Amino acid sequence: MVKEEYSHLSFGEEWLKANFDTAKEGLMAANRTNLPIVWKMLNVVADDARVLGMEKEALVEDFMIQYGEALNNIGFNTREVMKLSAMGLAA
Repeated sequence: MVKEEYSHLSFGEEWLKANFDTAKEGLMAANRTNLPIVWKMLNVVADDARVLGMEKEALVEDFMIQYGEALNNIGFNTREVMKLSAMGLAA
């Protein structure tokens, strides 16, 4: 099941990479809308995650690493990745 989900993610990443020029603005808009929601979700599950031995900081770190790598893989440069990531922190 997890392997199947990774293949879906890979397909989406490859499509975005191939269509980066036309998808870039939409991705940036989605980032502005969705990243603050991700932070809210992480805050909601922080206590439950701690019970399971997962600290919120580690969850955030893992998410940011994976998110940044995905953004980079589809065509954003390092500066853009940092800017997009910071948008969620400022919200």
